[in-house]
Amino acid sequence: MKNFQSRMLITAGAAVCLGFASCSDEDAGAEARTPQQTGQGEQEQMQEPPAIPPEVLAEAVLPAEIKAAAWLEMQEIRIGPIKDREQKLYPVEALFRLREPLCEKTDVSASLNEERKAVNPAIDRAMTPESVYLLQVGAAPEMLTEEDRKFRPLPENLREKAEHLVKLANPEAWKISVPAGETLSLQGTLRLESEQGREPAIASAELDSAAWDEWKKLTPASALPEWATVFSEESLERHRQAIRAAVKDFNDEAEPYIKSREEATRVRLLEERARAEEEKKARELAENEARAKAAAARERYERAAAAGSVYRGEWSHDEQTGKLALTFISSDILENSAALTAELSDPDFSQVNVELQGRCLLEPEEGTSWRFQIAIVDGLYDPDVATAEIYNEKEGVLLLNLTDQGTLEGILTCKSWTDEQKKARDVKVILRPVVRERKK
Repeated sequence: MKNFQSRMLITAGAAVCLGFASCSDEDAGAEARTPQQTGQGEQEQMQEPPAIPPEVLAEAVLPAEIKAAAWLEMQEIRIGPIKDREQKLYPVEALFRLREPLCEKTDVSASLNEERKAVNPAIDRAMTPESVYLLQVGAAPEMLTEEDRKFRPLPENLREKAEHLVKLANPEAWKISVPAGETLSLQGTLRLESEQGREPAIASAELDSAAWDEWKKLTPASALPEWATVFSEESLERHRQAIRAAVKDFNDEAEPYIKSREEATRVRLLEERARAEEEKKARELAENEARAKAAAARERYERAAAAGSVYRGEWSHDEQTGKLALTFISSDILENSAALTAELSDPDFSQVNVELQGRCLLEPEEGTSWRFQIAIVDGLYDPDVATAEIYNEKEGVLLLNLTDQGTLEGILTCKSWTDEQKKARDVKVILRPVVRERKK
């Protein structure tokens, strides 16, 4: 038995009457002794162990946690001959049999290392990111998305097998520290007290609990967690075989799933290539149409701003209105615009003649909404009409746009005016192209 590590002091709650271990049945049935007879034989009687019923002795000696341990079966509890007459101390011993093994946690990862090496690769292979398959069948890296690079979750059937495989590879491992059938011996001392004329009673009991303290640190086999596995050398080998079998089972189940993913990837790549080709064709067609449209629009503006082109129409401001004619004198085609010289006139008054210089944007330009931007340079004009206020200004301009119907519409304004001034002073202009008659 191990060296004592601790002691428990248990004091009986009430006196228990004792017989004597050496008493015969005849003695037990004899008449009661007188007090004098009892006192004379007490010393002799106390040297032998008293005959205390086991259940009474157990109740007085054993702590509650020992009595509550279902995995212990008490075999015997007995009292030995007196060992201290003066103190009236008797040795006591309780013997127990272990009904089931006692276990403690252990680490078996090193023993399962070779089998464990196959577990993660098997699961990872079934969860391979889509990007791996795409690259294998020739997809361009730029085609891959963030989603393609993520591991794919397993389908239900493989997920359950994977969880089982992981638990096998990382078992909650236990080992048997004390096998069933082992005997636990707890020893201590029992002190009796007696009064003249009365039988001795249990005064106190002291029990050495060192062996019990060691055993109670362990876990009975019946109290192990559900996934716990108790290992021995034989069961370790069986567990290795179980891991290998589970890996094979998982791979067999995963193989058709993996092949289906590989095939689906090939189909996806073909579909995406076909879609990309269609998108390319559509994009090229749209670009060609946009270029053709831009070229046609540029050509319209070139024709509209061509030298010799004449436009006639009217101007209006509040209740005032008047006739107006615009003639492009010259038009020099540059990269994105045409440099213009032109004149404004009044068809009814030959003395009205205003010189203009500016440009026509042949292609849209960011920051401006007017395609014809023509400055007023100098000229003769009627000082009594609304247009004269603009002609007089140093920064007077004619701003026009070409409509789908071929007319030029816009305003006569001054760049130095504020927005409020422009609202009050701008002159609206509408000019229609003059179709020249062909000479016969």
